Amino acid sequence: MIREIIMPKLGETMEEGYLSKWFKEEGQKVDKGEPVFEVMSDKTNFEVESIHSGFLRKILVPASDKAIPVTSVVGYLADSMEEPLPATPTPPPTPPTSEESRGSIHRARGSDESDPYINLPLEGGGKVGVEARPSGQIIASPLAKKRAREMGVDLSSIKGTGPNGRITEEDVLAAAPGKEETKPEPPGTKKERLSPLRQIIADRLSKSKTEIPHYYLRKVMDATNLKVVRIQLKEKNPDITYTDVLIKAVAETLQEFPEMNATYENKELTIYPEINLGLAVGRTEGLIVPILKSINRKGYQEIAAERKRLVAAVRDNKILREDLEAGTFTLSNLGAYGLDSFYPIIYQPQVAIMGVGAIQDGVVAVNNNPTVKPLLEITLACDHRVIDGSYSARFLQRLQEIINNLK
Repeated sequence: MIREIIMPKLGETMEEGYLSKWFKEEGQKVDKGEPVFEVMSDKTNFEVESIHSGFLRKILVPASDKAIPVTSVVGYLADSMEEPLPATPTPPPTPPTSEESRGSIHRARGSDESDPYINLPLEGGGKVGVEARPSGQIIASPLAKKRAREMGVDLSSIKGTGPNGRITEEDVLAAAPGKEETKPEPPGTKKERLSPLRQIIADRLSKSKTEIPHYYLRKVMDATNLKVVRIQLKEKNPDITYTDVLIKAVAETLQEFPEMNATYENKELTIYPEINLGLAVGRTEGLIVPILKSINRKGYQEIAAERKRLVAAVRDNKILREDLEAGTFTLSNLGAYGLDSFYPIIYQPQVAIMGVGAIQDGVVAVNNNPTVKPLLEITLACDHRVIDGSYSARFLQRLQEIINNLK
């Protein structure tokens, strides 16, 4: 029997992914539960395992930096290498509504050979039910659709050059009326296609900055007690950093300002009882935001241990899917680079993000006398649709008070 291997849908908002690696070559045996290929989604890389044993009969989509729509057929698995391949991928059924899709996923987990839904196990546990795309539907990337609207181009008149005939932005630009002739580049000019992760980051940040009316509040904090507490804790645990102490202070402040610990989607603000703090971690390929879960229930030692584990997993490319989900607030610390401050972009669908600079000595007035103190500059970005300036200003004011009273 020939079985389709498809690009899985790894989340409700995922429309496309990048096939970054095949673990098998055509003709090689594949055991049930064995990783077949690797997918890069809008979060990180995931290994997709086979739910059947067989042979990798054909690779339709090689590993590349090209985006692939979810549910596209990327290869075939067969019981033997002699079985003939289908001329075209099997036409899929009409997608269900959002309510019906929950049932579709449930059916996939108990599917038989006739079930049109295919379930694929993922690294980190669980399976995702994947719906296929209706035949005859115009398949185009979100960027291609946007460009077509802007330029008045009819997508039905374009022949796509992407996987399975998918229309790309380049196809739309090529079909646009009055397309200007390309000018020669100056000598020495170099063009490099963005890596898959960079493309994902570009799309997400553009969407966030376009859709969210950001506003920023900046406050220079007195970090005297922050340093004192960190020195005391470091004697017992050398792994504790200023970031760990600050995370504790932020968690306590968020408990008093619950609307900051929230997400905004479909005109609804969802406020969470647990504080799941995203910590922006930089690496060569791009920024990843793992989540420290329930930090409102953790002490300094637990926060430090979890922060250390997640940072190591990100930099070793071993982060799991569950470590990247359910964030409610994000902290980005660039103090290690000596920056005074910066203006971060909110990580959708969250409603706020905090940027942290370096702790540096500065002169402040104390009882009308100039005094040198360690100072920390914090910038808070908020979504003005749901958070007013006075609320976030009080948040920063309270954060300073909590820092001053940390033990």
